[in-house]
Amino acid sequence: MNNVYQDLKINFLKLAGAILFVGFLYRGDFQEMFRVILWGIVLPLFVGIIVNFFIKDDKQTKKISITVCLIILALIIFRSNSISPSPLILMAFAWGSLVLFLLGTLVINILLLFKKYLNRIKIENIAEIKIDSSGRLFVRPEKRIFDLIYKGVYPVSWDDNNKFLYYPNPEKMTYMETYSEILAAVLNEYDCRLKLTPNTVWVNIPDNIKKFILSRDLV
Repeated sequence: MNNVYQDLKINFLKLAGAILFVGFLYRGDFQEMFRVILWGIVLPLFVGIIVNFFIKDDKQTKKISITVCLIILALIIFRSNSISPSPLILMAFAWGSLVLFLLGTLVINILLLFKKYLNRIKIENIAEIKIDSSGRLFVRPEKRIFDLIYKGVYPVSWDDNNKFLYYPNPEKMTYMETYSEILAAVLNEYDCRLKLTPNTVWVNIPDNIKKFILSRDLV
């Protein structure tokens, strides 16, 4: 993740330098400068985003984005009414190519960060852990409901009345295994990590089981 942020900073610095370069070329004509920058940035980034949704390989995304953008800009030139392309179109063509080569990973890095944000592991505090009279270990989340967890591959169930997660066949697993199975089920089925807090209530939990659970929370 740190490498992604570092790449983003470098790419944005390159972008700023390129914009200053175009600003120097078009100094005094802000409208023309804005149009060139618009052609050179919006088109490559738009093409890059579209291509990235279909091509997952970073190098292929860069190559295809460059090719598509150059084709679009070339079509704009050839569809020009004038015999010779206008300086604006030629500059946009060159600027678009420059941006694509300088910022080959910019779109990919931004999308990577966005995807990581959307797919980030959520944290849910554990309100209570207890062992009932039947010997079943229950884990009660603080707020979230995991009522569809039974549809997953893990043999973990949800008590909708008491809002507990539990393993229905306690005789087949130790308490340590049951707790680990509940954590794994929530993590893999809901992208959510159950976490102990100082306010977690412990009910009928032997010291050795509590010690194990506390050690699992530190992993």
